[in-house]
Amino acid sequence: MMAAWEKAGGETSTLGARKGDVYPVGDGFGLDFDGGKMFYTTDTGAKYLYGPVLAKYEALGGPADSDLGFPTINEVPGLAGPDSRVSTFSASDNPVIFWTPDHGAFVVRGAMNAAWDKLGSSGGVLGAPIADETYDGDVVSQKFTGGEVSWNKKTKDFTTNPAVLADQLKGLQVALDPTAAINMAWRAAGGAAGALGAKKGAPYPIGGDGIAQDFVGGKIFSVRPPVRTPWRARSWPNTSRSAVRSAATLASPSPTNPTAASRRPAGSRRSPPPTSR
Repeated sequence: MMAAWEKAGGETSTLGARKGDVYPVGDGFGLDFDGGKMFYTTDTGAKYLYGPVLAKYEALGGPADSDLGFPTINEVPGLAGPDSRVSTFSASDNPVIFWTPDHGAFVVRGAMNAAWDKLGSSGGVLGAPIADETYDGDVVSQKFTGGEVSWNKKTKDFTTNPAVLADQLKGLQVALDPTAAINMAWRAAGGAAGALGAKKGAPYPIGGDGIAQDFVGGKIFSVRPPVRTPWRARSWPNTSRSAVRSAATLASPSPTNPTAASRRPAGSRRSPPPTSR
């Protein structure tokens, strides 16, 4: 991290002078500076953020409590003008934090990032993001300066405004692994501020083809599609297969979390209690 700081210009860089020592954070380490922060893992190396991009990252929980992962590039100028800024992150759905002085900092990830990239990212017809993603049932949407993109996670189809842009997205494949599916369901339920609350620990395997994630107010389960065997088991963990064949599903709320019942997605099955840029 010190080598990366010195390469960036040391105290004369945008980061400025070092503040304190290296500290553990999430699955890696952090180091603070007068003008920003640097984060490190063995997979991503040492990368730095500052200003509004760093503020957005930390507002979402940073490397420890968000679902973005660690930065994979140093913050750099974007394509939406000389004042725009961008950094990419290590989560499997390829999240990006993009900032412009006119609209602020927003996350573009998953299907939204795939479509945005296909259409030229911030230098293309869509331009820069002007809002974070929103959810309506199975549909995730995001607005940009040049239009709006929506993606249906069941049908895998894109719709756009203006509608003509959708023609360029036909056949675009969106990879959504179980971890990304869980994180998407968590964000759709309100993230840390929603009924599920903050994450508790790391994801863990279930069954043999899926994972689960605990939260303060419940659980989300996801399996890797397709499910090739009929569901006949009556005991945990195979019960979850019927409920989450191709996406993440919220678990039944506990008596101490009655509000989660009202947040369960329409049509989802109540799972039996487990036995254990």
